Amino acid sequence: MALGEESLTEYRKLKAAASVLAVDERQSLETLTRELKTVTRTLGQLKEKQTGLEENRESRTADLEAQSARKAELDEKIATLQVELTKARQDLDNQQSERTRIRQLEAQANEQLQNVYAQLLQAGVDKHESERETKLKETLANLQRLFPGVRGRVVDLCKPAQRKYETAVSVVLGWNIDAIVVDTEKIAIDCIEYMRNQRVGQATFIPLDTIQAKPINDKFRSFAKGARLAVDVIQFEPTVERAMHHACGNALVCDTMEVARYVCYEKGQEVKAVTLEGTIIHKSGLITGGKSTHNSGKKWDEKDVQGLTRTKDGLMTQLRDLAKQKSRGQTDENLIAEISRIESATTLAKDDLVRHPFISRLPSLTVLERVQTPPDGYPR
Repeated sequence: MALGEESLTEYRKLKAAASVLAVDERQSLETLTRELKTVTRTLGQLKEKQTGLEENRESRTADLEAQSARKAELDEKIATLQVELTKARQDLDNQQSERTRIRQLEAQANEQLQNVYAQLLQAGVDKHESERETKLKETLANLQRLFPGVRGRVVDLCKPAQRKYETAVSVVLGWNIDAIVVDTEKIAIDCIEYMRNQRVGQATFIPLDTIQAKPINDKFRSFAKGARLAVDVIQFEPTVERAMHHACGNALVCDTMEVARYVCYEKGQEVKAVTLEGTIIHKSGLITGGKSTHNSGKKWDEKDVQGLTRTKDGLMTQLRDLAKQKSRGQTDENLIAEISRIESATTLAKDDLVRHPFISRLPSLTVLERVQTPPDGYPR
């Protein structure tokens, strides 16, 4: 629609007046328009940033879950390693204690075994018996089986009261030490006939019913200090007393050579005196020194040999069992290596745990959530 000249003039006047009156409003509008553009641009930037932060949060959340799982795995691994380490150390302590116990038992067994060997050596069982000795034992066993009343050899029927008397008593008995004691002369004759027929050698017999035994002179029981009747330093059954008196007579066992000289020379006693070392002063005054050719030191121990041998076998078995026990467990080196391995694995796991600050991840997510929320007054 076209305005007239008058209307157009009026419009221009009104427009000019309106322009004068709306200056402040226009300025406010322009300011708001500029701010709107700025806010719109900022909002776009924030939305882009929000999108990036959301993606970052998702990544961080996944990373946190993975790290939490890793932490739980490391915690469990460390706990397991601690249990294994405690067990390995306990095994090492137990094994060392057991080895100490075994060493002590071995030392005791070896000491006892050494004592047994010393006794066996002293008894002479380490030497092979002579052929005659073996045959004599076999013959004696046959005689005892065939002829009741065969009591045994003198050496088997008596024993020194103390070990220190063994040498002296064996010298006093002399060849009678292997003599066979029988109840009667008839049994002795029958035994001799049997041995002749079987051609098993010869033996001396002491028949209890006919043997002549000189009475013991009681004065020698307290004649001198350190001198004792040989018959008083041996132990035997009363039933064979006559045989022991016959074999020993009034012979004296003297502690030293000085005591023997005192009895035989200074006191002039015609008696056989034998020292503990085996030296003899005969009734004639002659002196015989050195070891007896009929050494029966081992004979006294023959009665104990079986017991000593059983003890030796038992100790040997014990030592073998102890040796097996030592070889069953792991060696200390293996256990120490296992402990070192577990300690190294534990250290690595703890270092891995320290290198990953899992808890610090949580505040990062809180910051992200705070940034994602627009300030008040801005479009959401």
